[in-house]
Amino acid sequence: MRCHTGCSQEEVIEALRSRGLWETPRNGERHVPSATITDHPYRMADDSLLVTVKRREGPDGKKCGTPPIWRDPKGAKPPATGYPLYRLGSLLANPGKPLLVVEGEKTALCAHDHFGDRYEATTAIGGAGKAAQTDWTPAHGRAVVGWPDAEKPDAENPHEAREHIEECARLCLAAGATSARIVDTSGFTPENGFAPGWDLADAIPEGFDIEAAVSNSVPLPYRREQNSNPSGFACMSMGELLSMNHEGVTWLVDDMLSAGGCSLLVAKPKAGKATLARCLALAVARGDPWLGREVQQGLVVYVALEEQAGAVAEHFRAMGAVAEDPIVSHVGPAPLEPTNALSALVDGQHPALVIVDPVFRLLNVDDGNNYAEMMKALAPLVDMARSTGCHVMAVHHARKSRADPGDEALGSTALFGSFDCLLSMKRNDDDSRTLSTRQRAGQDMPETVLELDPCKQWISAGETKAAIARNSARTAIIEHLREVGEARTAGDIAEVIGQRKQSLTAALKTLTESRDIVRTGEGKRGRPYRYELHQ
Repeated sequence: MRCHTGCSQEEVIEALRSRGLWETPRNGERHVPSATITDHPYRMADDSLLVTVKRREGPDGKKCGTPPIWRDPKGAKPPATGYPLYRLGSLLANPGKPLLVVEGEKTALCAHDHFGDRYEATTAIGGAGKAAQTDWTPAHGRAVVGWPDAEKPDAENPHEAREHIEECARLCLAAGATSARIVDTSGFTPENGFAPGWDLADAIPEGFDIEAAVSNSVPLPYRREQNSNPSGFACMSMGELLSMNHEGVTWLVDDMLSAGGCSLLVAKPKAGKATLARCLALAVARGDPWLGREVQQGLVVYVALEEQAGAVAEHFRAMGAVAEDPIVSHVGPAPLEPTNALSALVDGQHPALVIVDPVFRLLNVDDGNNYAEMMKALAPLVDMARSTGCHVMAVHHARKSRADPGDEALGSTALFGSFDCLLSMKRNDDDSRTLSTRQRAGQDMPETVLELDPCKQWISAGETKAAIARNSARTAIIEHLREVGEARTAGDIAEVIGQRKQSLTAALKTLTESRDIVRTGEGKRGRPYRYELHQ
């Protein structure tokens, strides 16, 4: 309520109560005569006061009576950049300290008392309802730890406090935080001496080590879409399944890379996989064809974890990239919590394509050959692609030795099994490069020779390796028959020109059909087919 003569809300309530017109505050708590009012100012970066939050507290230090009152000295709307964080001045004065994000101003002050020598404690104004309207840019370049209040089992949403702090942590990552971890409060229960909703402003239970709680904080979990089924499985009947319309695959790159899918680009070192990936990035950013295939235009997030920024810039410059091309790049080491940081980046940028090179630098696994460990590490990437509709391309090294198709990727077979498309790039003895694919949807691309424009550093698709072999065999067959001047069997020809049987057979068939050569004989033992030039 507001008094137009300038009286404070507390004065109005007290006047109404003295006349018997205010018996019970809105939150249903009984009146506490000794309640006190605490001011919590929120200031802008220039130290100007934006708003003061006033909180009524009872003798036990808990909020009581009316909800918090906002006193805006200017009567202005929130700044365009968002509400400032609590204790912003201290945060800006100590840019090297990690952040400890809690809920509530009093909790933030108590957290500062406990951890002020190592952390900058802060909170978002207005609690859970204002996190998205807060300016989190002071988190840029810092590690972040979120400390949620303990759960309230009887609340409509017992997990609300944790969800709010996790959302704050994601917003910090989107603003450029290097990592985000969450204090595990699952054990903060009445059985262990914690009151429902316990926070750092409350008395510390005997034997509880708050330092260990921060040290044992866990990485921010990737946000998955939830369903209403308590079991966690979204089940449907056969009738419901059959009634669904199949809309087909939406392609980012026609008949190869799907929207919401994942691909793995594999090659040995120095084969040119990074160059090929950057060609794809620019093609998607502009909507230009890639390897002769149509492309849907969209924003690209390019993450290069081993490259030098100068070399990356030089390649994009050679390809003709300009400042307006919608490509967001990270060139350098991975953040401390790279998968969570990437998910926050994707949530904030909404890209059509994400390229991670190399993927093992992002996953940060101890044993790349461990199937279970790899499946667990890859799950957030697959979930991210499925839930956001972007395509995630992971660049990875191939095995040193030759491998069966599908086993080229270094490490566990979980890599091949987790991705929708495997792109296998090879550097051959003649220094040529080829690319082939094995796909879950669409047609596999046969091994195709890649052609590099040395000036623009742009890779395009040439002929398939099989077509080149057939053409080479046709030329060799004609030259051989012209040289010998008589009919020869396929075995005689093969012995001289040294082509593979498959390529030789295809070439002989094509030359016969085009009437460049003539076939005689019956193709039987003792009477084999013979081939000679058409006269």
